[in-house]
Amino acid sequence: RIREMPDAEESDLEKLAGIKREATGKVDSSIPTDIADNMLELFDDESIWENLGETCIGCGTCTSVCPGCYCFDIKDELTGEEIRRYRKWDSCIHKSFTMHESGYNPRATQKQRIRQRIFHKLSFFAIRYDETQLCVGCGRCVNRCPQGIDIRDIAKKVFAKTVSDEEKQP
Repeated sequence: RIREMPDAEESDLEKLAGIKREATGKVDSSIPTDIADNMLELFDDESIWENLGETCIGCGTCTSVCPGCYCFDIKDELTGEEIRRYRKWDSCIHKSFTMHESGYNPRATQKQRIRQRIFHKLSFFAIRYDETQLCVGCGRCVNRCPQGIDIRDIAKKVFAKTVSDEEKQP
């Protein structure tokens, strides 16, 4: 059926180029990409994570629209005489994400959960896999967050703080 479609006209190609320019202009490309190692020293910095934990309501909208999020859970469901196993989209922002069967939760507070998300996006993944960070700076999470949390601003603040700390050392 694709063979039956007409070739793109010059006007179509111009329209596509315009759409690409517009989309590219919306992406904040100023997000620092070399902060993975430096972020580790800020893991226990309460001045950063306490406020974010109080702001984040744990809705998970950020992770549902993020092109870099890939977390899921495996569920078993009894359907009559059979058990159906399936993957279910999940979010590290949800309280149940790290909940153990015993009831213990290693990330019991919203502060711990948002810190984990930020570190996973900007540091842990890059260090573990020797890759670039998972946040591409697209702003989808920012546009959808009911609390206005902006991971790009957080990355810039972390970068500024780590650079400032390095300058203070003799």
